[in-house]
Amino acid sequence: MTIALFAVVALAVLTLLVLVHRWLWIRLVRDTTAPEGRARRAGTAVAFALPLLAVAALVAGRAGAPFWLERTVAWPGFLWLAVLLYLSLAMLVAEPVRAVWLRRSNGRTPAAPGAPEASEDPAAEPARAAVGAETGAGSGAGAEAGAGAGAEAGAAPPVRGATPQLTLTVPAGPSAPAPVGVSRRRFARTVAGAAGAVAVGTVGYGTYGVLRGPRVKRVQVPLAKLPRAAHGLRIAVVSDVHLGPILGRAHTHRRDHQPHAARPDRRRR
Repeated sequence: MTIALFAVVALAVLTLLVLVHRWLWIRLVRDTTAPEGRARRAGTAVAFALPLLAVAALVAGRAGAPFWLERTVAWPGFLWLAVLLYLSLAMLVAEPVRAVWLRRSNGRTPAAPGAPEASEDPAAEPARAAVGAETGAGSGAGAEAGAGAGAEAGAAPPVRGATPQLTLTVPAGPSAPAPVGVSRRRFARTVAGAAGAVAVGTVGYGTYGVLRGPRVKRVQVPLAKLPRAAHGLRIAVVSDVHLGPILGRAHTHRRDHQPHAARPDRRRR
């Protein structure tokens, strides 16, 4: 029964880990990179490597792996688990913002036909061609029509007796609608960058605090029913030790000697 329960819990944890990484890959890699690009391939490779390192960090110690191997996978694996926690929280906070932005961007109407767009290139004017249409027999009518090709609107009126002309406007090519505001990919990059900065900054600050060494904080605890003999007693309490393969033996020794530097009281019974 215990083995079956452990298997169920392990399967649930692995499933949750896969779903979270899949969701983060969509938001951080697929939505921010171009298809078939180097950035997307690199992001996909990292999205596969990091969860494997996290699982290896969790399993290496229990599987009896050598300490050097356990420490090698522990650094990136456990740090990624910490970043994963804060990154997921930051992206969850950003999801309502993303939904509102997408709703507003989808509700914007394109510009009216014929109105100039902000991103329109003045040099990309559509080509204009004039085609002469013959209405009867007459010599030189086609040549006169060709000579009038490219005439702008508002030019001099045609000469009396000349063959009538039909002016056609030929666009240079299918023009895509101008983007309104910020594109979806740019918005996704902004959200991903902000969430990544928050997660990495939080984990980096915590890691710096741990590697810097333990800090001594002096607190006075008033107790109404404390016996007079115990008045002024100094007690050293060590918390948040972070023992493990990442920090090693030297950090453990620093944790062990720091309470002695505070000079707590030692009383024999």
